[in-house]
Amino acid sequence: MHGKSKSIDEMSVRELAEYWYVLFNRTVLDLNLNVQYTKAYCLDLAEMATEIRRIASERNLLLLDHYYVRPEIQKTCHFVGDSLGLGLKAQELVQNQSGQITAVWLSAVRFMGDTVKIVLGDNIPVYMPKFSGCSLVASLHGVHFDYRRHSEQETSIKLLEKPQSEHPIDVWFKENPGGIVLSYMNSDVESKRKSWAVFTSRNALKVLEYAMKENPGKRVYMLPDQFLSNFVLEIARANNNPWIKPELVDVFEGMCHVHAQKISPFALDEALLQHPDAALLVHPECGCAVNCFIRVAKGLIPRPTFIGFTQEMIEYAKRPDTPHEIIVATEAGHVFTLRDLVPNKIFYPVTSNATCEFMKATKLEDLYNAIKNPDWSNYEIKLSSETIRDARPAIDRMRANA
Repeated sequence: MHGKSKSIDEMSVRELAEYWYVLFNRTVLDLNLNVQYTKAYCLDLAEMATEIRRIASERNLLLLDHYYVRPEIQKTCHFVGDSLGLGLKAQELVQNQSGQITAVWLSAVRFMGDTVKIVLGDNIPVYMPKFSGCSLVASLHGVHFDYRRHSEQETSIKLLEKPQSEHPIDVWFKENPGGIVLSYMNSDVESKRKSWAVFTSRNALKVLEYAMKENPGKRVYMLPDQFLSNFVLEIARANNNPWIKPELVDVFEGMCHVHAQKISPFALDEALLQHPDAALLVHPECGCAVNCFIRVAKGLIPRPTFIGFTQEMIEYAKRPDTPHEIIVATEAGHVFTLRDLVPNKIFYPVTSNATCEFMKATKLEDLYNAIKNPDWSNYEIKLSSETIRDARPAIDRMRANA
């Protein structure tokens, strides 16, 4: 559990409820979570969290979640991390506590559960209280999520039904039989199976360079996030990287709806006007990342600006030399994390609308009801041994460049 506060295990239910009431009303009121953290609701949450932790201790469960999930889940689980960190931490803890951890429960979106399962293999079962989709992954299946017209539930169901359309990697291989594929961690299992390597926002540039060194002259397909891929190529061009040949790289035109539809360049410009003394913190997946990079290079954003992955954003914010006020351009849930971890600084969401319906779909009630259920079979992530075997080489290459 992150932060400097006392552990749930060290507090009574009423102490926890009071602590959460103060914390959540200080940190999340402007984040559009559609929740009123009243004293009564915080008491309900504290009772559920205390019971979840009791069961986890009694049954030797490891509770994980992503930075973008609801704050009460973040504060209940044992470890909070980014997409890569969740898998690596799970493996580290399972290895260090050999025979002690009996199962992993992950609160996030489905592809993250799949990744944790691939990393852990067949030895440890992985469960999720809710199988939520992801708009970025949906784009691989031709499902184009528009938060103004579609619901998280209908999109998640479509993805779980496994659309029968031809996978875009197979289509690309027909035209580029000698090429290689690099897939973002935020992709489906099929993409990972068919990829030469997986990459994350923290090592995308290193993985692309490594891939083009090892496969000179071959075409490369990067997918699914066009903003992250184009940002990496822009960095390579700006630095005249001798190994990366942008003309040999094809970019799949997928996107996260939060970073594409909700955080527009207009939202960024408005935030810059509203907070003239604030530094700018941008995730490279964000639709404005390339624009920011170019504008900063030309001196058009005359303020401290940092573009980096989720964990890097936290490290930047913690530095004593960064400004007291910081605009955060990524999913709004990360603003809670930053406010919780760095309470001496002020963080503004680039827009209060930047919430991910998929990440917020899992509620603490879902985890509570699932973990209390005597039958966990419907919550288990099930991947065949062949799928795990086929996907591991790409993830191992990613980890070699972590």
